[in-house]
Amino acid sequence: MAGTTFAIAISYVSAWFPPEKQGLILGIAGMGNIGNALAGLIIPQINKSWGFDWVYYSLIIALLVIIILFSLFAKEMPISAEKKTLGEQLSVVKDKNTWFLSLFYFLTFGAFVALSNYLPAFMSDQFLMNPVNAGLVSAAFAAVATLMRPIGGVVADKASPTKILTGLFFLVIIFALVMALLLQNFIIFISCIFLTALAIGIGNGVVFKMVPMVSKGNTGAVTGFVGAAGGLGGFFPPLLLGAIKDATGSFSLGFVLLALFAVICLIVVWAVYLRPKTNYQNS
Repeated sequence: MAGTTFAIAISYVSAWFPPEKQGLILGIAGMGNIGNALAGLIIPQINKSWGFDWVYYSLIIALLVIIILFSLFAKEMPISAEKKTLGEQLSVVKDKNTWFLSLFYFLTFGAFVALSNYLPAFMSDQFLMNPVNAGLVSAAFAAVATLMRPIGGVVADKASPTKILTGLFFLVIIFALVMALLLQNFIIFISCIFLTALAIGIGNGVVFKMVPMVSKGNTGAVTGFVGAAGGLGGFFPPLLLGAIKDATGSFSLGFVLLALFAVICLIVVWAVYLRPKTNYQNS
């Protein structure tokens, strides 16, 4: 249900604004990911103060508030008179741009989800940080990445999204390799992890700026595919990091693999969008 509402929300807000404002608008909508950071801070406190049942009661109350606000103030989105069949909507699967954006979002949003969720365990294991402080680091990471999302959208409204992604992927490579090589240094790790949050947060905004540009009227369908790729990108790294730590006794190889995946994204964005003179680049 949460994944469905994300795809619907992106399609909903996109319909109201012209192309030159899509980056900002979709970036603001994407800031809903801040809920991940807030949940990490608030839910443990609710559980501690009122018990586990109230974790769910509080979520129910929050949902009811949103339902009431949306039903009272949201307008029906403008819908095209042209009716598309399910097959026509799913035709985005045949568009290579859908898969390229999914690859980029697998890295940017996947890294956001994976690191947000795994940082508490990582900080406790690597630096012996107590659970409360480790949770604060994770929440701060999620907040920084989320707040950068609309900034990424605004920048992509004014400059070439593909050139911005090229720079961001290069930065992720550098930060990941530094963390892999100097993993024992707390100051360097914290600095690089938050610089990574800045880069992937901006990247999330840039990728979704590109969605309406390649969707050909199927923003919702493309959003669903790209968003699913990001979710999968957040699922595998924690499992991989845990397996790497068990096998090698260190997390370093995990950050090397992050750098290698960023290299793949860098090569793809350059080879597909920057090297050839494509119609997409000129649009």
